[in-house]
Amino acid sequence: MEMGHSDGERIDKFLSSGDISDMNRVALYGYSSPYLRKPPGAGNCPLVSNPYPDFFSLFKQEEVWFYSHLYKIGRTSLPQSERLHHFGFDIDTRPGGAYEDIDVALKPFAKHSVIVNFMQALSPVLNESLVEEISRLDNSLSHLSSQGRHFRQIMGGHRLNWLKLSLKTLIESLRFELVFYSRPCEPADLTAWNTRLLEAMAARERMMFELMKQRLQDLGPQAKIVLMGHNFHLSKEPRSLWFARASVPESSAPVMWPSIGQYVTSTLNIPVYSIWMIQRQGFQSNIDCPQVECAVDNGTNYLGEMLSGFGSWLTLPVNNPPSILGQRLDFTVNGGTYSGNVSKNADLIFFVDTVSGLHSR
Repeated sequence: MEMGHSDGERIDKFLSSGDISDMNRVALYGYSSPYLRKPPGAGNCPLVSNPYPDFFSLFKQEEVWFYSHLYKIGRTSLPQSERLHHFGFDIDTRPGGAYEDIDVALKPFAKHSVIVNFMQALSPVLNESLVEEISRLDNSLSHLSSQGRHFRQIMGGHRLNWLKLSLKTLIESLRFELVFYSRPCEPADLTAWNTRLLEAMAARERMMFELMKQRLQDLGPQAKIVLMGHNFHLSKEPRSLWFARASVPESSAPVMWPSIGQYVTSTLNIPVYSIWMIQRQGFQSNIDCPQVECAVDNGTNYLGEMLSGFGSWLTLPVNNPPSILGQRLDFTVNGGTYSGNVSKNADLIFFVDTVSGLHSR
């Protein structure tokens, strides 16, 4: 799922145990911990606004419903010796959960001085800046790499690889946050900041691929995986996608950076099947909505509008697509209107005429 490595592991524990307390420790759902860093928004002009008060509780309800059904499917459809696994293939939206995960993982080996010293160096420092925290964690990761032989003897190669990946994800999450929340208020400064943000987004995508590839290696050559996330992340040819409506000239419309979907299809020798969901109208909920629901953009130039004549629900293969799908078309993703050539990026379109926002179950 497009969520952080730490949160994804806590949901994986739920799919193993069925214990709802594991879901209650997911930072993305509002879990509170002294390790979790609060967004540094003071003095800047952040991209995101404060979500409406019930957002996290409604979001958690929906996610718990989804994963509870996934747990039941795994229990009833697989042999007792097997189960569904879950992982987050993104950086952490709320960084810090990895501190807890690493602390729990290292405590059984705390009789070794090398582990104790590492845990002490890793501990958060009161009132340290974001830059200082990243520097401290970089030093810890370098120490872990240079002393890898000792750590491997104590905790084994698999745990050591997990430790490195957790720490690296935490660092990349904080690096992204450092750029994201430094958005300047002065229009004259936005161009330089936008360049840094695009670089940070591309680095985030590379981290996504690294997380997915490591999990694929852990599961073995017979594993089949499903990546769930926003369409742009799961695009095969992201350079055919733009962060603007189709009416905006390509030369002035920001283009998508290399995506995890591109890394998968171009560097891994495995079969890949991409499904994009496209909707026409209705409402949706996300962290940028000032109210419970935001209206979905639509209109005559939208792909969803063009597909509506086929029915309320349909799957439309694009390996031999209608000519319309080869054009640069508008569609809505995560509250924004973007454009691109869908037939270059998806093998199947899952069309839903009307969608709705979050409601209490």
